[in-house]
Amino acid sequence: MHKSAINPPKYSDVEKSFYSTLKERLLSAKRQRDTSYPEFDDTTYLRWREENYRARNAYLRARKNEQDTRVVTGTTREKVNTIGSFILSLNLEPDIEAYDMNDRFVQEFGLVLEDLVKKSYEVEIGDWDVKEMLLVDEFLTHGDVFAEERYDQVLIPEKELTEMGNSFDKIKWENRLDRVLGSITTQMLNGANVYLGNIREPILEKQPFIGIRRVIPRSEAVTMYGEWERWKNVPDTLIEINGSENADYAEWYGWTLEEFKNNYTEEIRFFDPWTNSFQIILNGVMMLPVLGTVEKPNCFPLSALLGESVYPLAQGSFEKRPDFAYSPSVPSKTKCDQAVMDEMMRAIVLKTQKSFMPPLANRGKALSKKVFFPGTITDDVNPEHISEIGRNEGVTQSEFNTFQFLKSIVDEKTISPVMEGQAMPGKQTAREIVELKQQSMMKAGKIIIGWTSFRKKLIHLRLSNILKNWTEQEDVKLIPVEEGAKALPQYKTVSVATSIEGRDGRRIIKFNQNVLSDEQTMAEEELLSSMHGETVRVNYVNPDMIKALRMTYLVNMEPTQKETGVLRAAKFEELVQKSLAIFAPFGKMPNMDYAGDRMAQLNGESPERFWQQTPNPMQAQQAQMQGQMPGQEGQLQPTGGQGINQQAQAERQTLTQ
Repeated sequence: MHKSAINPPKYSDVEKSFYSTLKERLLSAKRQRDTSYPEFDDTTYLRWREENYRARNAYLRARKNEQDTRVVTGTTREKVNTIGSFILSLNLEPDIEAYDMNDRFVQEFGLVLEDLVKKSYEVEIGDWDVKEMLLVDEFLTHGDVFAEERYDQVLIPEKELTEMGNSFDKIKWENRLDRVLGSITTQMLNGANVYLGNIREPILEKQPFIGIRRVIPRSEAVTMYGEWERWKNVPDTLIEINGSENADYAEWYGWTLEEFKNNYTEEIRFFDPWTNSFQIILNGVMMLPVLGTVEKPNCFPLSALLGESVYPLAQGSFEKRPDFAYSPSVPSKTKCDQAVMDEMMRAIVLKTQKSFMPPLANRGKALSKKVFFPGTITDDVNPEHISEIGRNEGVTQSEFNTFQFLKSIVDEKTISPVMEGQAMPGKQTAREIVELKQQSMMKAGKIIIGWTSFRKKLIHLRLSNILKNWTEQEDVKLIPVEEGAKALPQYKTVSVATSIEGRDGRRIIKFNQNVLSDEQTMAEEELLSSMHGETVRVNYVNPDMIKALRMTYLVNMEPTQKETGVLRAAKFEELVQKSLAIFAPFGKMPNMDYAGDRMAQLNGESPERFWQQTPNPMQAQQAQMQGQMPGQEGQLQPTGGQGINQQAQAERQTLTQ
């Protein structure tokens, strides 16, 4: 590839010194990654990833010989899909605890943070559920998944159509000011594009430095970096540096870590939390300045990203190793057994074909394979001149048992077939099935811990991202005063559907320097609740105060199975039936008003409309025995308190008063 005609950037002596060190560190990380290791089965990381990828996707290899059968069992693929579905079925809602500088628990702010995190995933560019599915697949396929927490700002040209006609001269539009869009997002990273400073360090946060790489279309790069000073120096034709022969490229630009297509841009982000340094390199051009001296360079602060000097990265590990940065994966643990199973399956198919169409010895004329087809009549052939060669009995029981034995080895290394919905041989009691599932869950313990730890790290990074970027001033509002006009800073307002004191409601979070009093806030909540017909909680947050307090946050996450509405309804119905069967003979009855209202709610019905307000027959009979009829003064009331519908009406009346 040839050098571009674009002029190289003009670096200062400090920048040239830092640039040389930076390039050498990235090359060192690349050489580490491209070295063979026993942990990668004496191959390189890239080769190991390719083998994992093929095993996970049930790669169907080409025929080596004409008689080969192209068969793959796909056991590894199904194991990955099953474990992935199990992980995605877990409820990993974070429980966030906030503590001030004196380690005092601030409960309300923890709830606010939980809803801010929830909202950030709802509005994230790209469906988070799809992203999570891709992250889980990377986690299981390659043993490690890397993700970057980003806040991207892009310039979108604003245009407005003013006239539309049938010819070009009648189609007109106006260009307006470019709109700046800022978005919080989680960017999944290809493991091959993560360059770790020390491959023998298993903890990501202890890495000496990390470089990450991605290739983006040049048109997208323009929206992100087009207004930067050095964008004009970013070339579009490049050379790849593989070693020392290109390390001292004289013009200090125009190199890449990996070769890629033209019309794309290689973005390298370099992080060094130990010196609070951050740098962006586009096609070999440093985009951020370096100040200070040659002996002590002062780089752009890493803390500018999330408010603190930490890696904006999270790593999820399938099974952490004590002295290696990368983990084994499902395909790496089962690919050898998978290969033997595939070979066994090919032999079974070949042997079955041989039993149907056995090799023959013929002393007469040449025969076609059609002689094996049912109903085929072959003239002028003496059957005694045709005989089979060797034994062609087909697949034997021992061979079938060998295949089942190999499959059981894969099951032992991963999860039980019970977790895949497969029936076990023989009759299984419900207790035995539960115990098998519990044993499989114990095998998956490390996997769950690894994924939960990864999600916790993402939540921590998301919190820092929110508190750094959502608390920034968004606009200015001019309000009239006696002297003229006063500029009032405007901040973000976040509205999110959530649970308020155990009931469905909405929380409105307003970042504002002027925080209202409790009485004013409560009045606003009552007004909004009456307007929207739902419980509304309003929280004012002073962004400057939150930054000054330097609070600490604890993220708790208890993995539990997600419950659908149908499942919750079925479980509640079973609870009521068991309660009546067990406790009714002893005179202890559940609150049937509450049970009825709750049953209607779980089935998506309105309790007020579903239940007709009629007297309880048993209570009516008791009233008659006492000489009172239902509806008269002194009528018996249902025991156990009000129903949900009556409680809700009372609360709404109180809320709107």
